[in-house]
Amino acid sequence: MSESMRRPVDGTTPLGLVAQAAKAAADVFPDSVSAGLWMFASDIGVRGRDYVEIAPIRRFDTVAGGETQREIVTSLEERVPDSTGSGTALYDTVLEAYRTAQAGYDPRAVNSVIVVTDGANENPRGIGKDELLATLGELHDPARPVPVVTVGVTDDADGDALAEISAATGGSSYLASDIPELAQILVSALADRSRR
Repeated sequence: MSESMRRPVDGTTPLGLVAQAAKAAADVFPDSVSAGLWMFASDIGVRGRDYVEIAPIRRFDTVAGGETQREIVTSLEERVPDSTGSGTALYDTVLEAYRTAQAGYDPRAVNSVIVVTDGANENPRGIGKDELLATLGELHDPARPVPVVTVGVTDDADGDALAEISAATGGSSYLASDIPELAQILVSALADRSRR
C-alpha cells in the first residue's frame, strides 16, 4: 500500500477505503488464511528501504502482542506509521515483495502479492518499469507461481503500468472506486486459485 493513500479524497482517504474493504474481506476468510501488510514510499524504511512491514505474513489465528493476525491486518489505519517517505516507490516495492513471496512459497497456498496504490511510480532513483518487467520475467517460475494482483484506487493510479506488472506474473489488474468493489477484489485475489 502506498504512503500517499493518506491524502483526503471525497471526504475519506484511499487508506480508509482500503481499511474498510479489508475488514469486509477478512470476514469471509477462515483462520487458516495467511496474510501480511507492507506500506511503501521512497525511503520510508530503514537504510533507505522503500517499504515498511506493518505485519509479517502469518495465519489469521496467529497471536502476536496479544492480538490475532486478523485483528492486526484489519486495523491497518491505526498501525500505519507516520513517515518521512515521499513519492510512490511502486516498482522497487513490487520487486521486493515478489522476491519475498517467492522465498516463502507455500505449495498449499495461493501465494499472491496484492499491490494497492493510488498513484504512479515516483522514485527517480529506483528501477524503471522496463527493468522491473524484465526482472519479473526472469524470476517467474511456472512451478512456483506468484501472481501479482494490482489494484488502482482513485483516478491517479497508473492503470496501464499496473496491468503490465500483473500480466508479467500471471496476475490480474483492477481499478476500484468503492468499498464493496474493493472488498470483492481482495476476496478474489486471496481466494481464486485459478490465477495460479
